[in-house]
Amino acid sequence: MTQFNLAAIQFAWLPILPIVTVTIAAMAVLLAGVRVDDEESEGLGWLSLAALGIAFIFALGLVGQSGIAFAGAIAIDGFSAFFQLVILIAAAFTVLMSLDYAGKNRLPGAEYYSLLLFAAVGMMLMATA
Repeated sequence: MTQFNLAAIQFAWLPILPIVTVTIAAMAVLLAGVRVDDEESEGLGWLSLAALGIAFIFALGLVGQSGIAFAGAIAIDGFSAFFQLVILIAAAFTVLMSLDYAGKNRLPGAEYYSLLLFAAVGMMLMATA
């Protein structure tokens, strides 16, 4: 029987920092939504937008880098950095366009913004995989 070697996975947190940031923000928005009414969900949108901005700054740090992490599951190169930035910009524009719309139409803002952020995380993972 072979033993599992955890050191062979090559944990590197810098390549996944933008993804982790958006994931934590999505969970925070979802948990904060328990206390926020649907009409007042604009604050959750601003929280989502701030998290996307922070993740964008982290993703800018990946431009020009190259390498692999997590035993080859994550690849950092120009392609993945470019698409992470594009995905973050698209998600930020979507949040900006939805700030008034979600509140006026009484959409459940916590679920809406967290699903938007989780969708961005999935796209970012696909770009780096």
